[in-house]
Amino acid sequence: MAYERFIREEICDRSLWSRVDDATADARALLASCIQLRSDYDQFVARWSATDAQISWPRYRLSALCMVQQFRDHVIEAALMSKRWIGDEAA
Repeated sequence: MAYERFIREEICDRSLWSRVDDATADARALLASCIQLRSDYDQFVARWSATDAQISWPRYRLSALCMVQQFRDHVIEAALMSKRWIGDEAA
């Protein structure tokens, strides 16, 4: 998934140059949560590919909104970690 590659290359790799003691552990945890997010997304696609979303529109809509929120939360988490690592390097 392109998002996972982006997290690995553009966010997690920054931890290698950070002066923050726990940056590498944070990066590993972030990457693990990214892999879990990919698994959740794959399950979402599989579940709704086998179901007529129009017939189950309320359930599909709620499921899709939850999936989008998971991505939003992950993007925010990644941005905050990256900012912390960069901010500490600039000091």
